[in-house]
Amino acid sequence: MDKTRRSLQNFFYEREWKNCEFKVLHNDKHHYINMDSLIDLIVDHTHPEMQQKVYETMIDIEEKEGNMYAFLKHLYKIYLISHYHGKSNQYYIVF
Repeated sequence: MDKTRRSLQNFFYEREWKNCEFKVLHNDKHHYINMDSLIDLIVDHTHPEMQQKVYETMIDIEEKEGNMYAFLKHLYKIYLISHYHGKSNQYYIVF
């Protein structure tokens, strides 16, 4: 888990996205969170077996499409697919 967290942090810092805010939907309310909170959501709510896949896909998408929106759109799909089912407080990244 720590490896995934570090990989995600490095990915965001290298692209100077550390000051970006991300809009998330939680319990039917919109919230704006920072990069560290987004990373916490990804790591804490993604199945351990999927975490490396999330990071690998981030790199792959950026190399192919090279923009933040495409990266987040694909990350969102992976996040939903890999999210544990049955949690009472589910988070969704929204655009």
